[in-house]
Parts: sequence; C-alpha cells; structure tokens
Amino acid sequence: MTTERSLILHAQQVQQTLLRMAQEIYEQHFDCKEIILVGIKGNGEKIAQALFANLQKLSPIPCSITTIQLDKKNPTQMPSWEPVVQLKKKNVVLIDDVIHSGKTLIHASHFICQQDPTRLSMVTLVNREHRLFPVGPNVVGITLSTNLKEHVAVEYNEDGFQVFLENQKK
Repeated sequence: MTTERSLILHAQQVQQTLLRMAQEIYEQHFDCKEIILVGIKGNGEKIAQALFANLQKLSPIPCSITTIQLDKKNPTQMPSWEPVVQLKKKNVVLIDDVIHSGKTLIHASHFICQQDPTRLSMVTLVNREHRLFPVGPNVVGITLSTNLKEHVAVEYNEDGFQVFLENQKK
C-alpha cells in the first residue's frame, strides 16, 4: 500500500490564511475586553500560537493563550491545560488544525463551557465537514470536500505549516 500526497496549501499560503483568520477573529470580537485563545495540544496549539502572534499585531484587545490536552482515546476524562487561566465571563476561542468528525471540539467545548465563559468561538485551519457531532467553526481557513478514506495532514517545519491531502492506494 502506498500513500499518495497532494499539497493543498504551502507555507506562504498558510501564513496568509492565518493572517486572514486572525483578522476575522478580531472582527468577530472587536467589542470584547479580552480574548483567550485555547489551542488543542499538538497542531491546534501551534495554530493558536500563530494566531496569537497575528492578533498581537492587529488588535488592541488584550489576548492570552493556553493549551488544552484531551485524551482522544478516553475523551470523557478531565482534560489538562497549561497554563491554567480563568475562563469565567471571558471570550474564548477554541482552536484546532483540522475538524473532521467534531468529536475533539465537542469534548473540549464541554470542558470550557463548564468554566462559564461569556462566549465560545471555534476556529480551524481545515474544515472537512464530516460531522458526527453538532459543532461548527466560526472561522475557517479552508474547507475541503474529502471522502472518508482520505486524510488531511497539517505539518509544521522551519518554513511554517503545510497542508496535504493523503490517499491510500493499493
């Protein structure tokens, strides 16, 4: 079995997409006193860091960042997060690299909602729209029409992020 890979977005395109996404986050939160970005451990965390850097340049709104780590094999287990920040009555933006079924975001948002935020938005670089759970992003980098056998890989290297579509061939 071989894997066929197609480059969907190269590093410069992802960088431009992340800048646009930061602008959209700012536009949607222009009336907020503070924004807290919550990146899902792994690439979601890296995407959150890039959006945080862009928001620092674009927006006068104070912004902070934290990372949430879910056990994807046991998502009902209490997640860990670092650093721990107060989410009560705050505007929270939950960030992941790819939304496939929505399972990760639904579990992370459940935890965040228990902290009583004023508002919760969801952001993703790649939206695959294969929902099994009723969640949807407020800000999307790119939406891909894929089949269930295809895989979207977001990779980070010294040049930045790249997005690939992978297909298993026999």
